[in-house]
Amino acid sequence: MKRKGHFPEGVTLESELHRVMDFLASTGVDYPPGYCEMLIRKYKKHHVQYPRILMRMGEPRIRKHGRYPEIQEKKGSLLDYGCGTGDDIRALVHDGYPREKVVGYDVNWSSINMGFDLYLDRDTWMDRFVVSKKFPFPPSTFDVVYSGSVLHVLGTKRAVKIYVYNTYSVLKPTGTFFGSTLGFGKEHPRPAKKGWKLGGWRRRGLMLLSQEALHELLRETGFSDIEVYQESEADKLRLWFYARKS
Repeated sequence: MKRKGHFPEGVTLESELHRVMDFLASTGVDYPPGYCEMLIRKYKKHHVQYPRILMRMGEPRIRKHGRYPEIQEKKGSLLDYGCGTGDDIRALVHDGYPREKVVGYDVNWSSINMGFDLYLDRDTWMDRFVVSKKFPFPPSTFDVVYSGSVLHVLGTKRAVKIYVYNTYSVLKPTGTFFGSTLGFGKEHPRPAKKGWKLGGWRRRGLMLLSQEALHELLRETGFSDIEVYQESEADKLRLWFYARKS
């Protein structure tokens, strides 16, 4: 059985549900009386599989990407590969992207259902999500693929390579791949006992890539016009990337 996730010290399920619901209520989501308490009981019983996905809700990271305005102008078919709660594609649509052009895909319903619970929009958004253990899309399906904080949780070099290969395959010619992942910069950290030859190291269960290794992986897969830049986040470093299918 897969180990359930845990909130970091000082953060609780109750505090995060209250925070997210207060924010979404300010945007117009109308919760019925007692709804927050009902969700607290539900997720205490069934647990939150990916606590940090809940912690990110209300601040879609996709909007922080330097190429976001350009993506908004494309208006082509877009896949959020590893969509979590769907926070990012809802932000895209809110900001003007055609709703019928976006698809959120994940390997299970856990976080997607949490998104429905918090946005109260299951009836209007259910058709934009696809769930499958096996990557379900044929080659050359999408103009854009977005990856939000997925690469570092995949766990193995093989899984990361498969993910990037699937992305390349599913993109149409000249299609765009963009997103972000936790990692480190050009200077490699002290290698852990279990490390990658290409510059990836495990840290607290995460598989981190160096800026250089991510660039090389994208290049080897066949991408061109590759950009990888870094941004510090507290004790972490985030790699933002952009590439185009050749």
